[in-house]
Amino acid sequence: MWSRVVFITVLSAGVAALAGCAGRLEYRASPKVKYMGPFVLAKVPAGSLETLSPAPEPVPLPLQLEGRYRVFEMPLGDKDQEPFLAAFPAQPESNEPLYIDLDRDGDFADEEPVAASPRTGDIVYGSVGVTVRQAGRQGPYRFWVMYRRKGWGTRWHVLPGCYTYGTAVIDGKEYRAALVDSNGTGRYNDYCWSGPWQGDWYYLDLDDNGVFEGSGEWFMYSHQVCLAGKWYAVEASADGTRLTFSRPDFELGEIRTGLEDFRLKLTDGSGAVVARGRAGVVEVPTGKYKVIGVNFYPTDDDGRRWNLWQFHVEPPGDVEVEAEAATEFLFGPPFTISLQTEPAGPYRAGQKVEFRLVITGRRGWTYKLAGIASKYMSAPEIVITDEAGATIHVGVCERLKHSWTIPAGLRGKFGARPKLTATGFDYEAKPLTVEIR
Repeated sequence: MWSRVVFITVLSAGVAALAGCAGRLEYRASPKVKYMGPFVLAKVPAGSLETLSPAPEPVPLPLQLEGRYRVFEMPLGDKDQEPFLAAFPAQPESNEPLYIDLDRDGDFADEEPVAASPRTGDIVYGSVGVTVRQAGRQGPYRFWVMYRRKGWGTRWHVLPGCYTYGTAVIDGKEYRAALVDSNGTGRYNDYCWSGPWQGDWYYLDLDDNGVFEGSGEWFMYSHQVCLAGKWYAVEASADGTRLTFSRPDFELGEIRTGLEDFRLKLTDGSGAVVARGRAGVVEVPTGKYKVIGVNFYPTDDDGRRWNLWQFHVEPPGDVEVEAEAATEFLFGPPFTISLQTEPAGPYRAGQKVEFRLVITGRRGWTYKLAGIASKYMSAPEIVITDEAGATIHVGVCERLKHSWTIPAGLRGKFGARPKLTATGFDYEAKPLTVEIR
């Protein structure tokens, strides 16, 4: 079978040293990224190397290291954590290994040495994997250590080791690309179904603006992907030095949803792919899939576009796509909007009550609400009325939530009703009774 193969070569500092590559495929300062995930990737957009500081207090060293090593602090993750301690050779040109106190017990004797990899002008160690807390989430992180002898002085640095960076050539055009070891395993080809800590991701600067931004430029690593309506087979090397796109003759079939504009997040067990559908139809390669996430983009009577989405639907849907055939898979409307309260009632005057809107569609799937292209519609509202039907409070539900402090002297049973500000958007609003004693 004829196929077209597209290669991406992506190298970090350490990989470039080991592979002996030269030219433009060298380590660069972290690529500009609008958003790369809440945990490991949050270290990637740092923008520069991180200079280390000597440990403020003497740290005992094994006898074989005394006098020959210096101890530095390595602050990684949230700032309130104790920094890691690392023992570096006092004379880096000796190419001796470094030692990192990975278990933070203050003892270097039980740590495995991290070997040096000399390169032109610098010495690189790693990559090294640790467990840290970043943005409140505990998880893995990988990094390289470099002793830099060029530029402004002689210094030790920590380099993010969770990504490689280079260019992709697709249909004869070059694009900036990054391949990311998002889950910190040391491999760059772990299939991904979910967030950055679950598997690996890659990024393509398809609009050539120098920044990886928007969901159209972030991709969960899977064995296939759809770019500009074309399906590609994808293969990444474990060391992160190669990402290959090929164009085999996929057998395609249709999934019909009846929705004008939508996206499906699908998996066949080898990572997740996102397929965009128009006019109720999307074409995908044949196979058995689980639908694990969805987006629905309706337009209201005022021309405002909505995004009702759920990254993880429960339970997932099953769909089998056959060659040159259409398979119906319905989701989305009709919608109901209900309310949940925290804490549960009954309530008293002066108490704060938080209302949460729950948007539920077909299959029992719940949805979140977002704007499109920065044109945010007015947030949903919650209307509270007394037993006579008179309105006593109207609240704006930012992020589908609204807090209300019950006014003094208010007693009885009151109705709370959710309300969307869109026009021409069909839904059933389920009211809730609020009892105040």
